[in-house]
Amino acid sequence: MIRDRKHPHISIILPARGNADCITIALESILCQTKTDFELIVVGDGTAGASADVPAGQNDPRIVVIQKKESSNNAAAFNGGIAAAGGELVGFIRPGDAWDERKLEEQVSCFSLLSPEYGVVYSDTWEISPAGNRAYWHSPEMDDGDLLNEYATDFQAAGLDISPVLVRRSVLERAGPFDESLGCFSDMDMIIRLSRICRFHHIGKPLCHRRSRMNSPDRIIGKSIARLLLLQKYPEVLHNQLFVAHQADQIRRALWMAREGIPSSPARNTPEPEPGYYRKAVLDL
Repeated sequence: MIRDRKHPHISIILPARGNADCITIALESILCQTKTDFELIVVGDGTAGASADVPAGQNDPRIVVIQKKESSNNAAAFNGGIAAAGGELVGFIRPGDAWDERKLEEQVSCFSLLSPEYGVVYSDTWEISPAGNRAYWHSPEMDDGDLLNEYATDFQAAGLDISPVLVRRSVLERAGPFDESLGCFSDMDMIIRLSRICRFHHIGKPLCHRRSRMNSPDRIIGKSIARLLLLQKYPEVLHNQLFVAHQADQIRRALWMAREGIPSSPARNTPEPEPGYYRKAVLDL
């Protein structure tokens, strides 16, 4: 049964930012869901009319278009969408990502069988490289309460993107808004905060297609700054020397790549810098 649009079961938030084709890919995958009791909140970022970015679903009554007055990042768009959402469950999808048509149906079915202490249901993903190659990505187990992964090289939540996640609205409200200062790491921060107040259920199959994005030098530097802010937000991890060393290496490598003007993506391998190059690159920046 489809509820009244003012009281949908699920709210899905899509930032209308960037390439119009990427927005359409995400939007069409939502409109093809076998679970139809949802609203799709498309959030414009202030640089263009959001309504111009949803031609494929312009007449679908489940689509709600809101327009922010200023240009913003995905975290701000998600926060704007949450404020307008009416669903008991909330999902997020970024432009260029796509959902399997049964994603919502399977996740809602899981919620119906789980106790209220479970606030998040998530799946594995297909990782799509800029060249179009597909690789299976196993999402991490988030229900063990560990902040770091088993190798202590990164946050456990670093392996879980926001697009495979469906979360109870009540839990999301307890966690608070996305941290807009963290840029691309705002997703990871949100997942960490959710993991501290509820249990996670993992569907061990890919229900989401995540498109890897090439990173420009400016974005690489922005990610390094966000990584430092994340360390500041969770200072307890600084006691782990292996973790700190790996984070420092990530930042060093990112600054070297930005210095060289090398775009990056998860699927791209680049050579290591020569010894001493990092210090010279930082001094020259």
